[in-house]
Amino acid sequence: MQTQKMTRLDGQRAIVTGANSGIGEDIARGLAEAGAAVVVNYVSGDERADSIVADIRTAGGQAIAIKADVSKEVQVQAMFRIPACSPWAGWTANC
Repeated sequence: MQTQKMTRLDGQRAIVTGANSGIGEDIARGLAEAGAAVVVNYVSGDERADSIVADIRTAGGQAIAIKADVSKEVQVQAMFRIPACSPWAGWTANC
């Protein structure tokens, strides 16, 4: 039996759209487990997104939730305006 070695993503950043459920949630959790700082993007379900972020942080990862409808250009642009407490601004797990 062959085992796969997981690639570490320490220092990398990822925005995962639709990350508060289904495949998007699994991808966000997997990227965080591999060391990436993750933006959990969602359109609705604030509590669920916050719960996923809390789970990632509890496991030692870095994550923030950003609500934005990616079908709306103005919301996508706003999502890329970097919050003060983000991995793009030297964010730490205590944010």
